[in-house]
Amino acid sequence: MNYDLVIIGGGLAGLFAAARAADLGVRKIGLFEKGDNLGGNGRLCRTFLSPALANYGNYSSNENDLKLYRRTMGQLHQTGNPEVIQRYIFSAKRVAKWLEDRKLNEKWVPVTTGPFQSDCSLNLENRPEYANLGSLVCDVLIAECKAHPGVDLHVNAPGVRFLTDKKGNICGAVVKLNSVETEVYGNKLILACGGVGGSFDSLCKYLPKYMSPGDDLKIQGVRTCTGDGIVMAKAVGAEVERDMNIHLLGPGYAGPRTSKLGLVASDPRGMVVNKKGMRVIDETFFRDSQPLTNRSPGKVLYTIQGAGSFNSVWKEKGDGTPVSEIPNKYADDIKKGYLFIAGDLDKAAEFIGCSAGVLKESIERYEVSCKAGFDGHLLKDSTNLVPLGGAPYYVIYNIRAMDSTQGGITVNREFEAVTPDGKTIGGMYVVGDHVTGFVSEYYGPGGAGMTWAMVSGFLTAESAAESITAK
Repeated sequence: MNYDLVIIGGGLAGLFAAARAADLGVRKIGLFEKGDNLGGNGRLCRTFLSPALANYGNYSSNENDLKLYRRTMGQLHQTGNPEVIQRYIFSAKRVAKWLEDRKLNEKWVPVTTGPFQSDCSLNLENRPEYANLGSLVCDVLIAECKAHPGVDLHVNAPGVRFLTDKKGNICGAVVKLNSVETEVYGNKLILACGGVGGSFDSLCKYLPKYMSPGDDLKIQGVRTCTGDGIVMAKAVGAEVERDMNIHLLGPGYAGPRTSKLGLVASDPRGMVVNKKGMRVIDETFFRDSQPLTNRSPGKVLYTIQGAGSFNSVWKEKGDGTPVSEIPNKYADDIKKGYLFIAGDLDKAAEFIGCSAGVLKESIERYEVSCKAGFDGHLLKDSTNLVPLGGAPYYVIYNIRAMDSTQGGITVNREFEAVTPDGKTIGGMYVVGDHVTGFVSEYYGPGGAGMTWAMVSGFLTAESAAESITAK
């Protein structure tokens, strides 16, 4: 198969690259997606950021761009690649305009909840059926691609390896079509395989700092992002596995996000222990306990409430279900191990998998603090020192969740893959979550992942189109 442009990966970055390249006159484009749906993690995105949407600065100059760039680098503690981040921040307003030209301009509104910065990260008001912004963008891109007669969209077509010419430049890839390895050639190739967050095995392999065999984690992204692009890039000499990052959330209740048990789990009037049955945190700071969870056995925490404290908290924050009916209402959660109602501490310890003696000692120490009105152990404020109140004990399982990972392949300012000594690997661009340098473990401002996917796909399509159409 022969194309002008080959794109490996059909998530938000790959789709943006295909749509923009077609828009610029590239005649034959082949996009190959490993999964059976297009859009990938992009469909989960809710907001993006752009200096064109910020409410500060002078729009007749680059003042907004500079302010957003400087703020981004500050949020990243100067760990991002400044040249790469400059390009993506300074180009974001062109992408916003491109979307608006395609009727995604009902009304940009600030994101006012969660960790997002409301003065430059925006979403759409009156979204159809509360669809995520990313899903709407993906639908627009797919429609653009299907309207172009030269764009072929292939699903269930994973990349296997890259093809190189005599000079070592990338000239295509081997992909599986109907389970048959097929050579696909192109003047340029854009790699948009996503991150490595699709499986526990790939997370353990590439991000051992955050994930080890036996750890638990709620994977909220698509399961096709398993590091295929890193493997293929490494085989052609690219620098890989450097400065990789994971976008972690939590810890929080392991069950559904909408469950009111999540509010009970994070309530500061409970008691939190690790897998050894030891109290390890002032529960007031439970929502900020991710670093602690990363260091904990199994990377999980358990919230314990006794009959007395649970009844009080549930009455205030629950869903109205009588406490006596919780075993029936939450039978599925109990079956899955998210909630355990223990008749005594021996059974609670068995559920956690810890020594009953250690757990009893932790609870006794906590109850003494509650009775004294002073937490001599972790100094929790006395207003949150509420006695557990005896059996039954409600043990709530808390784990971390993740949206995506970032990094894995080092690129230059033009988004071209480079070797460990900085030499450009000709013919190949890398976009989306596989790129090292656009975020760090500090992650960056709200909407950074979606913005990077769109802008990197947009810019590489322009570079590829300029080269292809010039020939």
